[in-house]
Amino acid sequence: MNRTIATITGASGVGKSTLEKGLLKYFGGGRIVAHTSRNLRPEESATNYVFCRKWELYFWMYVNVFWKSDYLWVKSARGNLYAAHSRQFYEALDQTGSIAFGCISDDCHQIVADRFEPEGIVCKAIHLKHPGDNELRRRLEKRGEEPAAIESRLADSRIFEEQALRNPKLHLVGPGSPEQVLEQVIKVIYGP
Repeated sequence: MNRTIATITGASGVGKSTLEKGLLKYFGGGRIVAHTSRNLRPEESATNYVFCRKWELYFWMYVNVFWKSDYLWVKSARGNLYAAHSRQFYEALDQTGSIAFGCISDDCHQIVADRFEPEGIVCKAIHLKHPGDNELRRRLEKRGEEPAAIESRLADSRIFEEQALRNPKLHLVGPGSPEQVLEQVIKVIYGP
C-alpha cells in the first residue's frame, strides 16, 4: 500500500476523537499529534494533542509567516490556537510504515495535500458528517459544555456541514455508530 495520510475534519462533538481511538487500535499507531493552546478536556488523554501555551504557538505563527518554518499551519478557533508541524506527519507515518491519520482544522486538507503529495504520499480528506442537532447536543452536554456554547457549536456545525457538502475533494463519512464510522473511514483509506 502507498504511504497514506488521512486527514479528518468535522464539527465539535461529531466523533473525531472517538474515530481516532478506533483508528489507533486498528492500525496500531499512526496518529498525527497536533499542537493546541486549549485546555485538556475531561475525556481526553494528554496524547490527543501537544498542549502548550498560546505565546509558543503565536511565536511559530509569526515564524511561519515570515520565514516559512516546517509548521504547516497555526489556526485560531474559539479563542484557542491549533498547529501542525510536518515532523508530526512523518513520525506518524513511521509508526505504521504506511498510514498516518489525524484531526485537523477544517480548511487545512489542501495544505496537507500540497505539502505531501509531491513526495508520492496519498492524501485522503475525510469529513465526519453532522449526526443531527439532538444527537450532537446530547454529546456536547455529556462533555460538560455550557448551553450557550452548545448552541454556538450547533450553529457552527451546520456551517461546516454546508461547506463540506460543496467540497468535491472531501470523502463524507457518517453519521453512524462509532463502529460504522470506523468501517467507512477504513474503506476510504484503502480505497481509490
